[in-house]
Amino acid sequence: MKNTVANIKAASMMTGIPFTTIRYCRKLNADGINVNGSVNLDKFKAWYEVNKDKLSIATNEELSIDKLKIIDKQKDIKIKELKILEMESELITPEQVKELLVEIATAQSVMLKKVFLELPPKLAGRSEPDIKKEMDASLKQIFDILQNKINAIET
Repeated sequence: MKNTVANIKAASMMTGIPFTTIRYCRKLNADGINVNGSVNLDKFKAWYEVNKDKLSIATNEELSIDKLKIIDKQKDIKIKELKILEMESELITPEQVKELLVEIATAQSVMLKKVFLELPPKLAGRSEPDIKKEMDASLKQIFDILQNKINAIET
């Protein structure tokens, strides 16, 4: 009866050779590791004893690459978590939104008063360029009021 196990994991447990090392040996087509994944322990151990010095460098590199990949993924996760925290800190609260809307409504009320009550008497009898100049100045004041309200909320 052959000394064969069903897979690399079982071979690792039976021989004490690290799973990643045996997996690397499989990539090298080591004797005793079959295409279906089963491992003839006698053939593999004989091959491993002959080649283990050559493998130690390669498997250590493979292990370090695996570890670096894990560390890289952990860094990516941490970066994403920090970005989420940063974005959450930039969000405004419902109370701030309500306050902003009230401020805009107040500014709009001032604007409507200015446009419909104060401007017509000022503009009566003026020339078109004077009317345009007065309207531009009034609109600038209105936009400045709105911008000041928005800036107050942002700070």
